[in-house]
Amino acid sequence: MDLHVDEWTDHDAVHLSEALIHYVAHQPRPESPNARQARRALRQCIRHLATTLGDSSPVRGGANDDGHDVHDVQGAQDAQDDEQDARDAQGARTQAGNKVRARHELLLTAARARPPLVTAAALSRLIIDGVHDGRHGVVENEALIRAISGYALPANPNVWPDFPIAAGAVPIAALCVQAAHLRRGALTVDAVVAREKLIASDPTGHRWTRAVFDKIEAILLLRQVQERRTGRGGATWHKGITKQRFEAWLGAQTGGARLYADNIDRARDDYQPAFAQAKKTFDQLMTEEQRNRHALHDMYMQFGPAVLLDPLWTAANCHSRRSRDFRGLLHALQRTPLTDADGLNPFRQAYERTCLALCSLAAHLGGADFNTYVVDFLVAAPSHVAG
Repeated sequence: MDLHVDEWTDHDAVHLSEALIHYVAHQPRPESPNARQARRALRQCIRHLATTLGDSSPVRGGANDDGHDVHDVQGAQDAQDDEQDARDAQGARTQAGNKVRARHELLLTAARARPPLVTAAALSRLIIDGVHDGRHGVVENEALIRAISGYALPANPNVWPDFPIAAGAVPIAALCVQAAHLRRGALTVDAVVAREKLIASDPTGHRWTRAVFDKIEAILLLRQVQERRTGRGGATWHKGITKQRFEAWLGAQTGGARLYADNIDRARDDYQPAFAQAKKTFDQLMTEEQRNRHALHDMYMQFGPAVLLDPLWTAANCHSRRSRDFRGLLHALQRTPLTDADGLNPFRQAYERTCLALCSLAAHLGGADFNTYVVDFLVAAPSHVAG
């Protein structure tokens, strides 16, 4: 058969349709979702050919080479694939549910075992070195167990281990010297790993203080915007915010300012494709931002100040870059809250110590003003586990 399809005749198309019908009819039953999707696409192609060819189509003829009605065969295959997809979906839900139950049981066991407080030295190293690489579910479980445990103050609240200079005053020059030393050596595997660790590290504590600031502001802004949107004229007010944020975002993109100027006064149907695509990208970014902020807010209310203190959580990753069953785990923890050996909420039991550690480290790395900022937030926006 000639593969130059622009020169095909109806006779060629009929032969192709017959070949497709034979292949689909005799193809082994696909086991994977992708294979079933491919078989659906083939059947759709056959139907399209039938519509195009009309009475000359072998589908219109009524039977395949086995004497079975083509429509019946394809309909039966559709039903089989739909049933298998439903079974796969149910199996996936069951598997996800089993994972959530296993993680819930792990956290419950930890709560009832009353793990020791996270030491000041361990917290300092976690901030400086960054959260270790690993499966999302593992590091999430570890962070939640830290929240269950609570955090200890250093022996001297004014001297945090590995952060010897207060108020985040570790000079950036020291990092520059270390980086220059690593660059002068040969580009060995160890050297590359060391430089990667240097990039990910936070020896000054500046990233941690900024992350705490970002989380607090994201929570407060989410609350205030939600409250204002529900008031009189809230929808129009919020639309204006979105418009201004889009203008600022688009203006920062390559060619964005020109693209916005070209389209600002045009009806939506007249938007240039590039402008429409830019708007779609912006909307997706805003949706992801809101999902992360809602998740951060919910976690803060559920687990308390540990969400602010722990460097794993940021304002941009409580929904994004989480394990598939993380949201299911949070819902399970809401439905069936953890209890310790005395039947008490472990996050509430750890609340006071975690607050003290958060405020002490905030004062050490960010100074008195930053400590006041954190304390004011904890008082003005208490979580469900407060007091």
